[in-house]
Amino acid sequence: MTERDKINVERQAVDTLLESGMVFKAGFLRFRVRQPYLGTLLHMSKIFAEIALDEEKLKDSAYAGSFMMVPENAKRVSRLVAIIILNSKWKIKLFTSILAYYLLWKITPSKLFSVMGMVMVMSNTASFTNSIRLIHTLRVTKPKDGLIE
Repeated sequence: MTERDKINVERQAVDTLLESGMVFKAGFLRFRVRQPYLGTLLHMSKIFAEIALDEEKLKDSAYAGSFMMVPENAKRVSRLVAIIILNSKWKIKLFTSILAYYLLWKITPSKLFSVMGMVMVMSNTASFTNSIRLIHTLRVTKPKDGLIE
């Protein structure tokens, strides 16, 4: 298989994942995580900004530092996963607290790690960033430097 074929297979896998989403189990419930809407990304970014990560604590002692971060972040992370699952303005407003509480007691750290890995792929922030770049380059009314009138 050539390098180009490998890239095409990977691209098809990502496209399939973006379209169909990913299913995971937490407790006795199954959840499907799909590509988030822009509004969901906005909610997610607010939670990401609140997450406290102190690299110095982790350098001193990995285990002690890790456990010190749990009280600060466990509820935030369960809330983040709930927002990702709900992926709808009204569902997020109505059900985030209930689902976050459920996930707090039903999702394991290893499951959280795999879910967040898939979320990072499905968030497709590269497409969002490229859209912003495209909008910026298409600003035809923006004055250009170096033009003589």
